[in-house]
Amino acid sequence: MRRIGWIMVGTALAALALFLPGRLASPQAAVGSPSPSPARSPLTGAWLVSLDLSRPSQPPAVVVFMQDGLAYQSNANGTDGAGAWQATGPRTAILTLKFPESDAQGRFTGTRIVRATVTVDASGQHFTADHTIEFVAASGQSTGQLGPGRAAGTRIVAEAPGTPVGTPPTD
Repeated sequence: MRRIGWIMVGTALAALALFLPGRLASPQAAVGSPSPSPARSPLTGAWLVSLDLSRPSQPPAVVVFMQDGLAYQSNANGTDGAGAWQATGPRTAILTLKFPESDAQGRFTGTRIVRATVTVDASGQHFTADHTIEFVAASGQSTGQLGPGRAAGTRIVAEAPGTPVGTPPTD
């Protein structure tokens, strides 16, 4: 009898998973806003991003906006951040990313928080973002939001391999 009970619970959970995908705890459902779905937003995808247009020599980052409202940023210096985004219109969104920070000995020093408003152009291939940056120390003390800064992104698209001009190094 116990085995039949567990089979029924498993079947019920599987049925829920089939009928309720994306409805349990999406960022839009949590806030209750009538904003567009991230799955339909032109922001969904991977982007090569110039983080500070006032410093063109700064290396770009890769930012990924996922259909479920999660976002991930990977920087050239090896720091990564994660967060959430929410569509606010057909081509606009808000974004919050958090980056854990540490000192040279690897001790946690606090969290850098980036908050942005993002606008995708009509082509869907470029965006601009106005943002602020806040540092919250491990003690909880905040710098307040510094900025504004301006970033720009270009969509990363799938490409077939080109014609090879040589072989990769074998080191």
